[in-house]
Amino acid sequence: MKTKPQRVTWATHEQLSVPMLASLGMSDRCIMERTGYTQSQVTYRLRQSGIKRRDYRDGSSTMAMRVIDRVIPSRVSDIRSLLDLKLKEVKQ
Repeated sequence: MKTKPQRVTWATHEQLSVPMLASLGMSDRCIMERTGYTQSQVTYRLRQSGIKRRDYRDGSSTMAMRVIDRVIPSRVSDIRSLLDLKLKEVKQ
């Protein structure tokens, strides 16, 4: 089924999510699932926004570094707690 062409106005949450998710290094599949767009629509919006995927895939973008800096410290304590529980289960 062919979808009706939609003008990219960057006014909707879904349209704005495409470049944001791409700048975080997310795959096309992830972006498609979150926005409901097809692969062609995602590619078109990335082209329109000037996002080049290769610039973000390695996680060294400013946005990716912000996420890493905020998520890793909190996740370390979660992982440490989980590992402590697993080690206690193994010892019993």
